[in-house]
Amino acid sequence: MLSLLIAISLTLVMGCQKAKEQAGEVKEKAAETAGEVKEKAAETAEKVKEKAAETAGKVKEKAAETAEKVKEKADVTKK
Repeated sequence: MLSLLIAISLTLVMGCQKAKEQAGEVKEKAAETAGEVKEKAAETAEKVKEKAAETAGKVKEKAAETAEKVKEKADVTKK
């Protein structure tokens, strides 16, 4: 009977040890994944920032062209 209790206790201890190891592995993998996600988010944010700057430049150019056309039209109308 005592040997059965010792065997059960040993099995439980080994099971807990294995669970602890697996939890550590999961924690490491989660940290690695979080780092990858953070890096990817930074890259995406940079691309969005670049695209926004590019789009703003195009909008500014288009606004200047439109303003020039309006000015020309107004000058023609005054004559």
